[in-house]
Order: sequence, then C-alpha cells, then structure tokens
Amino acid sequence: MTVSKKLSEEKIKQIREMVKDGLSRFQVAKKTGLSANVVSKYTRDLPKPRDKTPCIKVREIKFLTRFLRKGYALLREGGNILLKLASEASDD
Repeated sequence: MTVSKKLSEEKIKQIREMVKDGLSRFQVAKKTGLSANVVSKYTRDLPKPRDKTPCIKVREIKFLTRFLRKGYALLREGGNILLKLASEASDD
C-alpha cells in the first residue's frame, strides 16, 4: 500500500490551469511528474478538452457515397452544404 502526499494548493492550481489551457490530463501528468490518476483526481470537475479537428463518421461517409454514386453533387451555399443532382447543379 502506498501513502500518497496531499498536493499543495499551488500545485493543484497549476495542474488545473494547465488542463483549462487545453492540455490533456496525460500531458499535464508528464510535464509535472505526477501520475495521470492524480491529475484526474484534482481536475475531475473540469470539462475534458475536445479535439478541434473536424471529422466525418463512417456512416456519414457511406450515406454521402450513396448519393454521389447516384449522380448528386455536394454544393456549398453560404454556410450550408447541399446535395443536388449534378444536372441541376450545373444550371445554377
């Protein structure tokens, strides 16, 4: 059984700020020399950072592929992406 020392208020504040700044809990643990479990313990109430890169799920790709194979085209109008038959899209 290991005895854990309580972290200082300053150290807790430091790891919380690092997580708030967007570092993952694993990255914070690596930079501070703490275990990921300890970092998680003191930052559990903070939202997890999200990966900001856009992604398309497999089922969405399959859905779009079906339409593209049927002759539809993807068009951008404003901030929207539309599916139109390619013959109709060329008239616009």
